[in-house]
Amino acid sequence: MEIITSGIMYCFRTGGQFPDILGINCTSLSTTSEIFNKILGKSQPHKKVNNRSTPLRQIQQLYSQKQQSSGTKMMLVIADELDYLITKDRVVLHDLFMLTTLPFSKIILIGIANAIDLADRFLPKLQSLNCKPMVLSFRAYTMDQIIMILKQRLVALPYTVFQPQALELCARKVAASSGDMRKALGICRGVIERLETELRESTSTSNLSSMVRVDHMAIALSRAYKSPIVDTIQSLPQHQQI
Repeated sequence: MEIITSGIMYCFRTGGQFPDILGINCTSLSTTSEIFNKILGKSQPHKKVNNRSTPLRQIQQLYSQKQQSSGTKMMLVIADELDYLITKDRVVLHDLFMLTTLPFSKIILIGIANAIDLADRFLPKLQSLNCKPMVLSFRAYTMDQIIMILKQRLVALPYTVFQPQALELCARKVAASSGDMRKALGICRGVIERLETELRESTSTSNLSSMVRVDHMAIALSRAYKSPIVDTIQSLPQHQQI
């Protein structure tokens, strides 16, 4: 994102026209082809919908005109969770990438995906057209990095939410399996929600801790990764679970 921001700011400082920017999480789309509606809506927010032509066709016409004959600005599309657009025929994914190859194209596409070989596996035709996208791979998060980010998220709170050992357990498991920071954040969010429910439903809080303990985290991890460890922990006496 720093590279993207630097490029946009350079364009702004040198007198270039500031581009339209569309950031979208592809998992939020009701259908894969809806991404073209989003792009068209960003470029023409107040224009009436043209039902005589598909959104893709309208985008192709809009962003492939010479600069002199078109007032259309550059469009930077940042598509997160790009894997969601992978379908059996791969048409939507292919058409999306092909928008950047049109004559006089004014669309820049940045896709963020979990599959580092997405272009090679699902879009081999792009390479034959000499349009293979540039791939920038990011390493998985290490245990120390995951702990650091989790602590940064929690430092603003006036109270302690997690036992240090619980955070470490989460970081170790996630780093060993995938290194996906979003997975770690999702697990932590889920374990807090379950603890809150447990506290609300309890008639007495004297035996309950308002802090996420190791046993809470172990159960959350077992559910997230479908591990039998949860059965082992739940079968232990209360003091041994703690």
